[in-house]
Amino acid sequence: MVSIIGGNRLSLLGDYVCSLPFSTYLEKLHPNSTKIALLDFKCNQLAPLLINTPGIDGLYITEKPD
Repeated sequence: MVSIIGGNRLSLLGDYVCSLPFSTYLEKLHPNSTKIALLDFKCNQLAPLLINTPGIDGLYITEKPD
């Protein structure tokens, strides 16, 4: 079974920063799952922070605005 959990608008930096503790909670709740962050291209300066976050396994940067 595949579950997708999402809750961020791709183009708002503050939403990502405020939701980083939630990624740690998801890691505790679903330890064997893969968590991928979606990021809008115009906010790609946040990518190094998301890559180094323990609760996020991958990063996908979109090519078009949301």
